Amino acid sequence: MDHSRSHSYLCIYHKILWESNFHTHFYKKFQGVMLPIHQTSFDKRAPRLFEEAKIYFIPIVRWFSEELFTYVRVYGSLAPPHVLPLYLSDKLLAREFAYQTLGDGLTKKKSLWPSFPIQCGVYGLHNFKHASLEIDNITCLNLATIPGRQFDPNKVAHNFTAQLKIRKFSHEDDDYDDLFESAEVFSQVQHLATLKLNPERVAQFKEYRERRLQNIPLGLLKIPQSIAQEDKDS
Repeated sequence: MDHSRSHSYLCIYHKILWESNFHTHFYKKFQGVMLPIHQTSFDKRAPRLFEEAKIYFIPIVRWFSEELFTYVRVYGSLAPPHVLPLYLSDKLLAREFAYQTLGDGLTKKKSLWPSFPIQCGVYGLHNFKHASLEIDNITCLNLATIPGRQFDPNKVAHNFTAQLKIRKFSHEDDDYDDLFESAEVFSQVQHLATLKLNPERVAQFKEYRERRLQNIPLGLLKIPQSIAQEDKDS
């Protein structure tokens, strides 16, 4: 089965699950149902993001890969990212984008940046009003969050605010958090840490991660053993 059909089928499954009022079992449905469906149907692990979404969002969004979950950071936003499933559907990603951008970003009070419509794979945010409505669809889940930071590695938001002559948005470096960026499996994060950090800083990175995980409901994020083992072998 080709990539586009794979994407379409998973979007259909996501729509059915979302409309079945599964809020109280959000993580279980994604980790325990969506991931095995992809694994069984296509004989490979589900990607964190589909390629179409990456193409549209890479200029303004980055994804970060933990062992049991994914989170994203939107350029120009101070909102704490939600703890999201390993696999992000287009609609879920678009809703997280709306939450971070309109909730505590450059579009907090009015539509400044980025301009709409915003396309996210097969799903899109048509305009400012549509994005505003989508925020409730993710905040109602009461998901755990990762601490926010001023994220703007390519100075996109910085240059935009400078052009408008409003308070400039400046990127905040975080060497440890950046290790999680754009990995597909957590073993890649661990490998990168050993390459970039000396032994003392590797130990500090592990402590940093342990502190951050203390407020995350890891018990709700369990994934099938077969998928977990494949990630470790990657």
